[in-house]
Amino acid sequence: MSEQDDIGPAQALVEQGMEHHQAGDLVEAGRCYAMAVKMDAEHADAHNLLGLAQLQAGDVDGAVVSIDRAVVLRPEIAHYHLSLGKARQGVGDLVAAIAAYEEALRLDPVLVEALNDLGNALLAEGDARRAIASYEKAVEVDPDYTLAGSNLANALHGQGRYTEAERCYHRLLEGEPGNVEWLGGLALVLGESERYAEAIEQCARARLLAPDDPVLVQRLLYFAAIDGRWAEFRSALTRLAAEQREELAEVLTGRGLVAEAQACRGLVASH
Repeated sequence: MSEQDDIGPAQALVEQGMEHHQAGDLVEAGRCYAMAVKMDAEHADAHNLLGLAQLQAGDVDGAVVSIDRAVVLRPEIAHYHLSLGKARQGVGDLVAAIAAYEEALRLDPVLVEALNDLGNALLAEGDARRAIASYEKAVEVDPDYTLAGSNLANALHGQGRYTEAERCYHRLLEGEPGNVEWLGGLALVLGESERYAEAIEQCARARLLAPDDPVLVQRLLYFAAIDGRWAEFRSALTRLAAEQREELAEVLTGRGLVAEAQACRGLVASH
């Protein structure tokens, strides 16, 4: 008897589907999972995996139906509730998504993906306080789960809690010093804390890795203008398209930096 015969035909199809899934072939993965479900309608894992494949392929309504069935069959499995939360959030039902994530965490309080996804749903619903608490719990459970760490830094930043956000970005960058997104986030936090020289330093570090990133260039020039260092960095204007220069000019005008704004628009020499 082969190993495949030993595990049963439906499970064999599930495992084939998982191989396709991991290879990024959602169509073939979904076909295998659907065949497994037809062969064994009580195969909860097949329903769950089918739903996840559907969700990734953009069929969010189908995903809800499939994963709901998995939850009905095996309500004690935390990961199924996590999957259901993702599907419910995919159709825009934040209340149901939050309830699913909370049930997943009732079953498994240290399921870090559920903690992170709950934070995302709470933030989308406008409950930043609880979202931050959920991200903090995820980071406490697994300090190396950088997705939650990054979300925590962004959420703290969004709430104007700059000192805490700065600590988060520094902690993230200890493990991955070349992460451009985090360097840019740290620069923005420092700039909004009016620590412009430090903000410029972080922008410059990030631009060594991504010199053509227009967001970094805009931030660098904005902070340089405020800090009286426009001339030092004005050459970076060449990295911006006309639309991006106009965006920066509008921000500088609002700050009262008229000459620098005109330089962005090319109306005066940039020296």
